This record gives sequence, C-alpha cells and structure tokens, in this order.
Amino acid sequence: MEGRKDTYCYQRFFPRAPLASFVKFFYYFHSPCGAQERILPQSLGEITFNLDGGENFVSLPGRDPYFVVPGSLDRMVGVCFEPWGLHGPFGLRVGEWGGGKALLQEVMIDGYWEMMARMMEGRTPEEMIGKLEDYLVSRVVARGNTDIRLGLVQDAVRFIDGRHGQMELPVFYKRYSQSMRWVQMVFEESIGMSPKKYSRLKRFHYAAARLTAGAGGSFSMAAEGVRAKDLERDARPGAHTGAAASSGLTSVALEAGYYDQPHFIHEFRAFSGTHPREFLRESNQLNAINARSWF
Repeated sequence: MEGRKDTYCYQRFFPRAPLASFVKFFYYFHSPCGAQERILPQSLGEITFNLDGGENFVSLPGRDPYFVVPGSLDRMVGVCFEPWGLHGPFGLRVGEWGGGKALLQEVMIDGYWEMMARMMEGRTPEEMIGKLEDYLVSRVVARGNTDIRLGLVQDAVRFIDGRHGQMELPVFYKRYSQSMRWVQMVFEESIGMSPKKYSRLKRFHYAAARLTAGAGGSFSMAAEGVRAKDLERDARPGAHTGAAASSGLTSVALEAGYYDQPHFIHEFRAFSGTHPREFLRESNQLNAINARSWF
C-alpha cells in the first residue's frame, strides 16, 4: 500500500492481558496524502512516536480539534489508551496538565528513555509495537491494580459510553456511594475532564456519526488498511450538502438528545470548531478511521 498517492497505510494491533485493561489498541500509520483534514477530539488518550526523527507526543482525551496534512506526519506508531489508561500504568495525573498535548519526554519523566530504547530494538513497525507492548505490560504488572478508584472510573466511563452521553447527571452520581464532589475529582484526575464534559463529548461523537451516516455514512466504513479511494464516495469534500443534509440536522439533533437544532449546532461547533454542514464538505478520511474507537 505504500507509495500510492490515494492511500493511507493504517494497521491496528490489539494488546494482550493485562495491558488490554488500559490500552485499546496500537497502530502504525503512514500516508503520502496531501489534503488537509480536521481531526475531531477523541475520547481516548494517545501517545504518538515519530519513526523518522520527529518529536513524540502524548495527547489527552478531549483534546481540541486540529488540522493535519497526513503526508507531513511521516511514519508513526501510536498507542491509543482507554480514557483512564494514561493514569493506569504510568500514574499520570492527567487532570493536572495545562493542555491537551505535551512532549512525551516532558510528561513521562520516569521510564521514557527505557521505553524508547526497548521500542527501537524492533526493526519493523510490527516488531516495534511488540517491544513497546512488552514494556507497557511490565509497567502494569509492576504497578499492580490496587487503586480502588480505577474500578469506579471504568464503570463511570462505560455507563456514559453505553448511553452515548445521553443521561441525567443526578442519575449518574447516584450510582456511587461517595459524594458527587469526590466522584467528579477522581474522574477528572484520571481522564482530564469532568463527567459532564465527557458525556457531552460522547453525545457529540454519536451525533457526528449519525450525521455522516444520514448523509452517506463515511464513518461507518473505516477499516484496517483504509484506502482513500474506498472512502471517496462518502468522504470527498462537498459530498454531503444541500437539502438532504439540511433536513437531517434536526432529526440528528433530537436523536442525539439535544433540545433542538440550535443547541446541536452550538455543541457541534464547540467540539469541532465548525458548523455541521461545513464539516460535511470537508475530507473526513482520518475521522472515518478514528470513529472506530468512539463506540
């Protein structure tokens, strides 16, 4: 797949236990594609390694939307963590960070160079991911699983995810015997955002997926080794405009639990930085890939 101008090389690798409690998947990505794309905020934490000598970064769940040109990303290995995953094996207090993205070596002071050395023992992306997985498994085993707060955060995330963010906060807090303030503090310390914001993000994800499905469905088509031409029918700029897209906004808004169309548009802008109709005019091939991790 390498060398084609319309190709994304994207492979996912799933972790073994006990790492699977914290890491959702590893991936390798490379693309010569030159079209700029808007990347929506994710509900996963992420570490990215630039295999061609660039910087390595860690990103929190809920990071603000941003633009990338896939062809400028070089070859990348990434680790996508469950929403609580960065806090688990590393003990990172993500709620104390000042922003949504940071240089990995500035955040992961303990073990960064050892992790890099272990990963670079691999000769291919697949071998590098295997070495990285071995290192992360050793971190999880060394830390153990004695933090009772982890179970609460996992339950809270799954409760919100299972309802696509459509829930009443008093109902949510009544699930737990601790005080509302304590639950909120633990959740934010582990994930980097409050339960309310996380539920808004998951509702946005559901609405964005329903919006694209109603206009052709690019998000439902993401697959391993995605080729751009396979998504061209759905993700090409300007493919989802006109009366069909306009009439669908209200139905998507109500289905996703928004009060009305203006409420939906306001929330969509807050998380994506643009109007839903403008979003549908853009190329969304990378979001089509990322959407597989939303649900």
